[in-house]
Amino acid sequence: PSFLPSFTMSKLGVSAAYLREFVASPAFTTEWPPDTPKTTNNVKELIVMEQTKARQCSTVTLLQEERERGWLQWLRSWWQGDLVGEANVFVSHAWSYDFMDVVH
Repeated sequence: PSFLPSFTMSKLGVSAAYLREFVASPAFTTEWPPDTPKTTNNVKELIVMEQTKARQCSTVTLLQEERERGWLQWLRSWWQGDLVGEANVFVSHAWSYDFMDVVH
């Protein structure tokens, strides 16, 4: 409808390789606060917002910038794939659900 604002939505997303690395990271494992459920909302608040706060950007943008600086090269070669690319699936989930249910 013409009364809705138009906008361009990025078609980029994170890869399964990135999600595997993310859930293996210290922030998600050893540094996670005890007795705090790993809901998608808690992951967003405790990890994603902290990672992206300084740049005020999305995770995808942050990863693209880091890739351009080159420090993620070793990670991409390890997983044999890019961490960011054009999305070929869309995953919908509830913020209150367990994050690992989204990953699996």
